[in-house]
Amino acid sequence: PGWISLNAYHCYPYVLSVFFKNMELVVARTVTGHQNESFTYKIAGKCLFGDPPMLYSPSLHIVLHEPEIPPNAGNIGRTCVAIGAKMWLVEPLGFKINDYYLRRAGLDYWDELEWEVVASWDDLVTRVTAEGGRLGWFFSAHATKAYTDIAYQHGDVLVFGSESSGLPQSIKKKHAEQLLTIPSRPQVRSLNLSNTAAIVAYEAIRQWGGIPG
Repeated sequence: PGWISLNAYHCYPYVLSVFFKNMELVVARTVTGHQNESFTYKIAGKCLFGDPPMLYSPSLHIVLHEPEIPPNAGNIGRTCVAIGAKMWLVEPLGFKINDYYLRRAGLDYWDELEWEVVASWDDLVTRVTAEGGRLGWFFSAHATKAYTDIAYQHGDVLVFGSESSGLPQSIKKKHAEQLLTIPSRPQVRSLNLSNTAAIVAYEAIRQWGGIPG
């Protein structure tokens, strides 16, 4: 079944061995542990025998808060592989992780991607800071400071809202001094989410003089 291979993608070899030894336990925890019932990401943020070694040390953390459109997340995942960033998805999601269009947009790069799904914003803050991420910048079409007006640091957390409604007011209010935007003509309400994430990420790379080794 598809869920075995996709879990193996993320936690191999740890999850694969557990499924064959104790399949009922894994399936039960996956179904009850996540409201979108996706069989494709780490249970409670961890593999059953602890997190596997990271594929790379993230230069940035790109957070998608309640994303809705699978190809956007897939394309952002591909960008993360290209620059060595980690992608975080904050539930609820508008799609399942095994969505055909999500994985198609990411092509065959998923096994090269550091990524994680978290159940809430609070869980994201806990997890990403534990990994050394710094809650740096939040992006909104209604912000006044341009994304080029600040200096990005290694380990910055870049937070992007959903395609239809952007970031919640509670987050924007708490981080008002960290809100950034990408300028555009008034005829355009906002840019595509995957384009926005790529533009910002590569501005950081430009400032650093290249992709970190």
